[in-house]
Amino acid sequence: MTIVERAFQLAATGDYAIPSEIAKRLADEGYLRADVASSFEGLSLKRELLARCRAARPNLKPRPRYKASDKTATGGPRA
Repeated sequence: MTIVERAFQLAATGDYAIPSEIAKRLADEGYLRADVASSFEGLSLKRELLARCRAARPNLKPRPRYKASDKTATGGPRA
């Protein structure tokens, strides 16, 4: 099975929230890290995997996104 095919399978399980978690699992399963990294270079694959992860986890709320204006001088969110 190819890396991309397995990545799509893993995304559909609902066990992963983001593509980097899938990439780690692929490496843990024995796929070569260099091959996984090169397969995950494309933005379109990452977007597709993210969409599939989200579709498999419909009750998962998205992480809050911060704007630069929302951060303090130390880089964290304002209280």
